[in-house]
Amino acid sequence: MQATEVVTEIVKDEVFFFHSQGGVTLSGGEPLMQPEFCGAILRECCYRGIHTAMESSFYAKYENIERLSPFLSDLYIDLKLMDHDRHMEHTGIANRLILDNIRKLQESVFSGNIHIRIPCIPTINMDAGNFQAAADFCSSLKKLTDVELLPYHRLGLETYRKLNREYQLAGINAPTADDMETAAAILHQRLKGKPIKIKGNIVYA
Repeated sequence: MQATEVVTEIVKDEVFFFHSQGGVTLSGGEPLMQPEFCGAILRECCYRGIHTAMESSFYAKYENIERLSPFLSDLYIDLKLMDHDRHMEHTGIANRLILDNIRKLQESVFSGNIHIRIPCIPTINMDAGNFQAAADFCSSLKKLTDVELLPYHRLGLETYRKLNREYQLAGINAPTADDMETAAAILHQRLKGKPIKIKGNIVYA
């Protein structure tokens, strides 16, 4: 599918965007792996006055981020694990590029909103040390809009079963409401002045 074909589909709902204050969000896979294709879509949406956002791991060449950022109003960035070795263990890649890209973005001319999202997975990244390190990192981001905690869920189990694939986190349960509130409190303690959200709801302003 060409970018022009995607935009043709998007504009069919243009009137709803303006009435609902909605817009277009590019998500994954990873949009930064297709900067030309995504850039063409975002550029046309901006021309039409359609609000634009992107969800990304930020594991990409910074030049790809620079290419897309002028056409974005909101950027939602995953921050999974702060420890280099643990990030490598659980994702297969180092986190240095991700952190460096976030730092570069917040020092750039980007004028949109930067939202940090932390997926919360028990036994993987829900220890106090990880949240404290994440809060310390986020406290250095002058352009940060908010931090959102996203609880792990098990909705993919059935899909993996149908595909006859192993679900590697099958033994992990979703975090409890108390677990999520504890994590939010740790962030708030070290990151005062920035909204902390759980699943889109502000728990600390």
